[in-house]
Amino acid sequence: MKRALLVVAVPLIFAASAIPQRAMAAEVQIIEAFYMSETGKSCNATDKVMNMCKGTASAGTCNVKSDNSLCGSDLDPGRAKKLKMKYRCGPTGAITDFEVTEGSAYNIVCK
Repeated sequence: MKRALLVVAVPLIFAASAIPQRAMAAEVQIIEAFYMSETGKSCNATDKVMNMCKGTASAGTCNVKSDNSLCGSDLDPGRAKKLKMKYRCGPTGAITDFEVTEGSAYNIVCK
């Protein structure tokens, strides 16, 4: 007597809606950043701000700090300073302008 082995293949079908998917955050893209004093002295701080965002920009967040380290030293001692910056969320997002006063921070969050 011969025995037959019957193999039954059952396809596993998953509906896309059955698996929760987390929305991807848009990447923070720094366009430009300038650290400037009230007298108009300034430095281009774009590279420094981009470095602040390394490691978190792709997750849609970046904490930007406004201080003298953006220019390497105090570009105008005794004067108030601010960081003026432009960024966008993702390659097609609207450009956002903002200012951060010296000694403060700004948390960029892209959804």
